[in-house]
Amino acid sequence: MLSPIARAALLAFRGSATKTWYVAAQIQNLLNKDYETAYSYNSPRRGAHVTTGWQQ
Repeated sequence: MLSPIARAALLAFRGSATKTWYVAAQIQNLLNKDYETAYSYNSPRRGAHVTTGWQQ
């Protein structure tokens, strides 16, 4: 059986828009499951982050 942390779905992506610009996206707890790794320590709900950046 998988641990609660292993069952929490995470989706991440990073791709190049051009040679110097990139886009990254991440969704935590994709399935929006309720779980706690220890008594009374609930884990965060679904969250999403989008990042753009420049690299030389």
